[in-house]
Amino acid sequence: YGPGSSGNFSQDNPFPNGTNNTDNFALESLSRLTFNVAGNYVLRVTSDDGFRLRTGVSSAGIGGSVYTEFVGQRPTGTNDGGILAQGAGSVLDVRLTYFEAGGTQDVEFAYSLN
Repeated sequence: YGPGSSGNFSQDNPFPNGTNNTDNFALESLSRLTFNVAGNYVLRVTSDDGFRLRTGVSSAGIGGSVYTEFVGQRPTGTNDGGILAQGAGSVLDVRLTYFEAGGTQDVEFAYSLN
């Protein structure tokens, strides 16, 4: 997450490379989530600027469906996807693509049960 304080976690870290003064870049993160408890989950992305979160991607990060996205530039804001039902022990591969145009750079991915 960047230098702002609008996210879910309190330990914000400047990025990339420990600087607060970087514009015009993109990053991509592939993650594998394991759900220990069955239930309905919401995936959340907080970003400044745009992002796309895909679910159901292959282990190589290919394919998948767009779960939630923000296309364009904005100050730090949050998007929640819909309800995602997962069984205990289920695994979900996700791909988060983020771009930073100018100004503050913030990105955070979180998920919560119910």
